[in-house]
Order: sequence, then C-alpha cells, then structure tokens
Amino acid sequence: MNVERVLIVGHGSTGIRHATNIVTDLDPSLRIAFLRKKKKSEFRFAHYFYDLDEAKSWNPDVTIICSPSDTHAEYISKFSDSHIFVEKPAIASVEDLHVLNDIRNDRVFQIGFNLRYHDLYQKIDSSDVVEVTWTHSDFLPNWHPWEDYRETHPSRDGVALTLCHGLDLVYQIFGKFDATHTEKQYNLDIPSDTSFSAILECENIFVNYRACMDQKEKICKLTVKHSNGDSLAYDFNHVSQPRNESFRNQIADFFNRIKNEDFTSNSREKEVANMVAKVCIL
Repeated sequence: MNVERVLIVGHGSTGIRHATNIVTDLDPSLRIAFLRKKKKSEFRFAHYFYDLDEAKSWNPDVTIICSPSDTHAEYISKFSDSHIFVEKPAIASVEDLHVLNDIRNDRVFQIGFNLRYHDLYQKIDSSDVVEVTWTHSDFLPNWHPWEDYRETHPSRDGVALTLCHGLDLVYQIFGKFDATHTEKQYNLDIPSDTSFSAILECENIFVNYRACMDQKEKICKLTVKHSNGDSLAYDFNHVSQPRNESFRNQIADFFNRIKNEDFTSNSREKEVANMVAKVCIL
C-alpha cells in the first residue's frame, strides 16, 4: 500500500522523535507535515499546518497522533480515513471509546506502546505462570526539570493512564484481564492520581499491578512466578539498549504493516485501548 503523506499531530518531544526516526530510517521521499497550534515552522524537511481543516484537506495517508491525550479521540475521528498511529493512552475517556468504531478495517491502527519493542520483551517466559507482579515507578518532578510538573499533561492525566505500559504488556503476554480491585492515591499537589494499584485476573493468572510517579526510586520491572516455584524478574531499566531503539523499531513495524496491508492486529489494539481506559478511569 502506497504511502506518500505523513501528518504528525503535535510538536512535542514525542512527535519530533517520530519525525526524526521516519526521516532517518524510512523512505526519504515521504512528505512529512506537522499540525500544531504554535504558528512556527522549525524543520525544513516538514510542512506546517496550524488549522485542523487545512491539515485534513491535505489528505494524509498516515496520521501520527502525539497531541495531549484528551484530544486523541477528536483526531482519531477526524483522520479515520488514514492509517493511524496514536500515542498511549489511545483514549483518555470512557465516553470517547466509541470513536474506535470510526477506524476503517482497511487501515492500520496502532498504539504507541514501545515496550513491546524492547529487547527484553522477547525474552519473557509466559509458560506455566501462576502469578505476575508489575511495578513501574518514575518520579514526575524529575521528568522535565525545566518546567513546573504541576502544569504538565501527566499531572492532568494521572499515573494510571500515563504509565499504562504495564497494562499493555499484561494483555500482550497473558491475555485479556479484569480488574478485581483498584486503588488510587493523590500526592504531589496535583489533581490527578499519582499512585495506582490494581489486582488483575487473566485466565487464572493473578497480576499485582502498581504504577506511581510520586516515589523517587525508578523502577520498571515485571516479575513472573511459575508453577514450579521459580520467579523470574525482567528489569526494563537495567538492560543495555539505546533509549531510541524501541521507538525506531515500533514505527518501522507500523509502516511495514501498512506496506503489507496487515490489519490483523487492529482488533487487539482496540481491545487494549478499551481495557486501559476502563481500568484506569473507572
């Protein structure tokens, strides 16, 4: 399937990362454009739109959505005729989940869960598992020291949605899950949750799930207990891999799926978007 025009919605660090990886790793003839609010062009290789309707009239073949999460639903609906890559969380409101139905069956839809493309992901042993523990801790005030963390998008979204990588990993490795218990805590002088814990059950496997951004210790670890009593820990923070590598692999896989007209994963992407929204928001 031919791709000529790529529209990137948003001009933050994530959008710039994707644009750079596309220019560096993929077809140099691709035409790239940004849709942003600030009327300023910064990259010579890209065209800039400041109006949503003008960007829509450009008829992008691919739309990469890196805007604030509460705008994702609007852009998914607006650009549903294109292939869509949307950063996590795909949908930030249960009321907006219906827009997933707007996505065409003959278009690739993918969510930006880059840990799927981490080297360690391929090494996880999912056989004869009886219990799983996921812990993800990343102190919000340290993310962008140059800005007030209380004014950032994660401070408004909350940790459950912001650090939802683990929910995707649980789904990808162990299957669909139900939350039998959830709990949120509110610290750091922000209105949204800074600590989120849940008990998940998926096909007779119990998952102790925790994500927080109010503790200084940096953790990103999956611990898997097997029926023979062995416990294996997979520490994503202590595996030597360039930080950008998983993002490069992720965007390359997305474009390969387009090239091969591979729409088989769309239903799973929609399913995990539904589960993440319902577990994190309700």
